[in-house]
Amino acid sequence: VVSFVAAFALRAESRTIYIFGSAQSVQEYYHILIIVVIIWWFLFDVQKVYSINRAVPLTREFGIAVRTVVIGTVVLFAVTYVLRFDVPSRSTIALFVMLNAGLLCVNRVFFRNLKEYMRGEGGFAKKILIVGAGEKAQRFLSKAAEHAEWAFDVVGFIEFDPSRVGRTVYGAKIVGVPDDLPDMLHRYPIQEIIFAVPTGKISDCTDMLALCEQEGVRAIILSDYFSSLVAHVQTEIQYDQPVLIYSSVHHKEWQLLVKRLFDILFAGVM
Repeated sequence: VVSFVAAFALRAESRTIYIFGSAQSVQEYYHILIIVVIIWWFLFDVQKVYSINRAVPLTREFGIAVRTVVIGTVVLFAVTYVLRFDVPSRSTIALFVMLNAGLLCVNRVFFRNLKEYMRGEGGFAKKILIVGAGEKAQRFLSKAAEHAEWAFDVVGFIEFDPSRVGRTVYGAKIVGVPDDLPDMLHRYPIQEIIFAVPTGKISDCTDMLALCEQEGVRAIILSDYFSSLVAHVQTEIQYDQPVLIYSSVHHKEWQLLVKRLFDILFAGVM
């Protein structure tokens, strides 16, 4: 919204120095602004831009911002063409694109720094519980130590061996066995459960995974199954059951989205 209004103001200011084109007022294009807001919101939602659990490099954040502006502008032209709406002048659109890309990048830097500050104060640090206190859990925590942006607090560990309950490993206590999980979920504000168990023990975690679903707690299984494959992994429901799909071809969501939008718009024009 700020970029859209600022583009008109900047163009009007430029015309006081050098007269070009005809005068335009932002009030004439509020309907275009509404379309812009809807398109940009949809693109942000598809890319999960404002997800708290996002942990991506800043360069990728900038790439997402620029990609959103480019795709959004193309879709905007397509929508206005189908609806037969007049669009602002090319100079106004160009100013809007540049301002919007710049402000979105600034926005990403600001919110990234804000989240890092809040996490440092404990505001955005996730409370997690780890099932398994073996080698896989150690590798996970060692890797997490290299990524401050992951920011989480380990409430404790759940172990299958009752004799290990009460011990401290990797800086946190083993707080119970699988049967204690319901009590742990109600006692602590746990947001995520990491299943760091050997592949052969995943079948023993079925009841705990079902409990996570019932309680609305995010569950993540650390898998070294086919870990040597350089493949893209997807999760889907197929054959009436959840499956992992390993594919050497990676179809990005935004690319499929753009293709789908153009298919719909082309069908509408025809």
